[in-house]
Order: sequence, then C-alpha cells, then structure tokens
Amino acid sequence: MTGFRFIRNQPASKAEAPFQKVDGMVTNPPKISSGNAHGNLPASKMVFPSHRHDHTSTIASPDPQLYREELFRSLLIIERKRAERSKRSCILMLIDISALRKHSGGLKAIGRLSRTILVSTRESDIKGWYTSDRVLGIVFTDSIMVNESIFVNKTDTILQRALTPQQRSLVVTARFHLPLNACDRDYERYGVKAVIYERKPECRRSECLAVFSKRTIDIVAGLSLLFLFAPVFLIVPIIIKLTSKGPVFFRQDRLGIYGKKFKVLKFRTMHQDNDSEIHQKFMREFIRNSGATQQSGETKPYKMTDDPRITGIGKFLRKTSLDELPQFFNVLIGDMSMVGPRPAIPYEVDEYDIWHKRRVFEVKPGITGIWQIRGRSRTDFDNMVRMDIRYIKEWSPLLDILLILKTPFALLSTKGAY
Repeated sequence: MTGFRFIRNQPASKAEAPFQKVDGMVTNPPKISSGNAHGNLPASKMVFPSHRHDHTSTIASPDPQLYREELFRSLLIIERKRAERSKRSCILMLIDISALRKHSGGLKAIGRLSRTILVSTRESDIKGWYTSDRVLGIVFTDSIMVNESIFVNKTDTILQRALTPQQRSLVVTARFHLPLNACDRDYERYGVKAVIYERKPECRRSECLAVFSKRTIDIVAGLSLLFLFAPVFLIVPIIIKLTSKGPVFFRQDRLGIYGKKFKVLKFRTMHQDNDSEIHQKFMREFIRNSGATQQSGETKPYKMTDDPRITGIGKFLRKTSLDELPQFFNVLIGDMSMVGPRPAIPYEVDEYDIWHKRRVFEVKPGITGIWQIRGRSRTDFDNMVRMDIRYIKEWSPLLDILLILKTPFALLSTKGAY
C-alpha cells in the first residue's frame, strides 16, 4: 500500500534577494549552490507519496520534492483530464538531461537544476521525473491566463541559473500544450517525446491479468469466428469481383489506441475511385450538429442512408455487417480488439471536441461494442461517444464476453443498419 510522509522545509535565508513574481510565478529565482538541498524551498509543509516498488534515483542528492516517474505521469493524466474538462490549458515542459548525466560533473549539475526548478515555479505546478534520471517534467497548470513567453523565459532562466553554457548545450527542452486543439498524433518536439494518453504498464497482478484476459478473448474469438465464417470468405470475394471492378478488400487509414494509425481491412462495398469528400462533408455536419439534434429530439443516422458510392452487393454486406468480417485479421494482429469503439477516420477526428477524443486515445478500437448493441446508427454522435466512454470506465472480461454474445442478435435485427 502506498504510504505518505511529511517533509518540513527549512526557511529561506533572509539575506536572499526577494523574488519577482508574475501571476504567482517566480521570474527571478536565486542561484543555488550544489550543497544547499532545501534552504531555498517554500516554508510550507508538503506531502509526497513514497512507493514501495519505486527504485532509488541515482542522481546526486536527489530532492524528495520531485515526484517520481509513476506518480508524475499519473498526475499528468489527471491534469490533462482537468484541462479537457474545463478547457483551461496547461503546458507540459520536458527537460531531457540524458546527455548531461553522462558528462563530467553532470550529476551535481542535475541536482542544482532540480532544486532551481522547485524554487522557480509555483506551488500549484507539478514537478517531477517524466522519465527517471533522464527527463525532468514541469506541468504549468492554468496557463491560459499567462503569456506563453513567460514560460519560455522561465525555462531559459532556470537553465541559466543552474547550468554552465557547456552544460546547457547538452540539455534538450520541449513544451506541449494541453488540451490539444487538433489531433496531434506524434507528440514529439526536437527529439523529446511526450506520451499524454498512454499509461506506463502497472506491476499489479490484477491489471496484468485483465490485459492478458482481454487479449486472450480477442485471439480465441477471432480465430473461432474466422473458422466459422470461412465459407463467407470464399463466396463474397467471388460476388464482389463479378459485380464491380476493383479489389476485393478495402484498406483505409484509421486511428487506434493513443491515436496510432493502422490500416483497417473490410470487404469492398463501394465503386472504385470514389470521392471521399461526400463522406467527409456528411461526418463534419453530423458531428457539429449533434448537440442541436439532441435538443430537437431528432435522430440522424450515423451512416449515410443513400450513399451513391455503394454497389449493389455492398448494400447487402453493409446491412448485415458482413463487410467487417476481414477485421478479424486486424484483431489477431493487435491493431483492434473484438470489443471497443469503432475505429475512427483521421478526418473525422479533426472535427472532434476535446472530450470526444477519449474514445480514440484510451482504448483499442473494436468490431463490436455497446453502441453496436444498443444504438448502432440510430444514435446521435454525442451519445455514441458517451456509450464508448461508459465502456472504457466499466470494462471487464465478462462485459466483453456478454457484448460478443449479444452481437449476433443485434446483427439479425438489422435495426439501425445501413
């Protein structure tokens, strides 16, 4: 169990020059010597978790007020969710000290840098190890009211106070804004990568077993259904080739967990060389007008009901969802799961509101799910996302099995299918 310990900081020296503050932020921090670990810290008491499984930092004189990696990343995720909910931005600043650590005198310099960070930032900011002993992180909270240049200047000042010019040349800094206004899928600046949505794998047995059980369900169900529908994989390709020109399979870029791109596989249901602008326009209006649709009480289908791009056999395949059978291969590869939100198209995600993106970044996309069972295309977009978020919160192996078993009945009813 995680325990807590109190650390009382020593008061600052009276001889020190007063700090200059802008919006509660110290802009003129004092220079700190390597031998003074706590002398310039705020006089308030602070609480810091001590983890039984955490390894001891190898940095010389590590300051206990820097959050360890696991806790820092957990707090980062909480702050990201808060920023998305309130739409009040924050800034993640990462300082890569990997090269400095290998340099002569680097460990002492990192010690000075960590202490300078502590006295130069607000108490409400989150300071710690983004990657243990390699990347320091600062989350400047509620940064919407402060000019961005202040954070840039602050970081430069911190480095100048703590490091020599030669040492500064070995440090790489990068900043990331949260929440994201667009679907930024690489999160990399100047070689420093930030993982905003992905959690570091936990060591607890229950969580490891849960991940293992979900993957086991995917493999067993995927292989079993491929065997069961083997005749369909023989007949449908022949019909597609006889009724229209083009390949049997349709491949398209979709976004998987953490926004990673992958190629989704389906039986082709559209004419070759069709214009995707028709669907882009439809999805843009569907997502933007979702709130207005809820107020009016009307329910606009998630899919186009009269798509001129669809072939004759394609309408039947879509009505029965047989066009999605090749996605079992995506499941076996690991890009998708049997159960989860439907995989999103990149241009669709560009229209998402901030809270919509949880369905893309927090779980693998799936072939079936709560939306397919209870709503399908009869549900407006916002309620579809709410169903996906509900699945993310309530997920369990039993829930996956129940949804898989209910899927055939939903397909046979063909309600909401187009």
